[in-house]
Amino acid sequence: MGRKRILTSAAEISGVIGLIVAIVLGINQWQSNPKKEKEITILVENYYDSAMRQDYEDILSFYEFPIERYFDSRNLTSEALKKKQVAYYERWKYQRINVVDNSIKVEERKDGKKKVTLKLDYQTKKNKSDKFKNFDLKIFMMLNANNKIISIYEMQN
Repeated sequence: MGRKRILTSAAEISGVIGLIVAIVLGINQWQSNPKKEKEITILVENYYDSAMRQDYEDILSFYEFPIERYFDSRNLTSEALKKKQVAYYERWKYQRINVVDNSIKVEERKDGKKKVTLKLDYQTKKNKSDKFKNFDLKIFMMLNANNKIISIYEMQN
């Protein structure tokens, strides 16, 4: 037989106990839902279309306020989010945003909240004559039961 690994920290032991309880009780809080992925894909594409058009009112319509997390900010009101976006778009006037094909993954909880991850090809520049700066982003969104964004941020790869 192979070597046995001994759990050495309280965190390791706690994690294993939690996994065992989940397996025994059959608990899986998050479930994949391919049917919802199509609905959420349309929502995400519409959201980023609004962002490219810099349509602040339309962008705000995708959120439930206060927003728990918006990138590096927490508990934003609609006024605070609009102020952040106006400042961002004044600095970075031009964007191209493309949701990478088949990158949207949706998991739904029993309470209706949805965890959404996706990849973006994001390009931005300050002036019309500048070259676009290219970014490959991995985005996390949490949607409430009404498909309103309650949290959004960039995930580290």
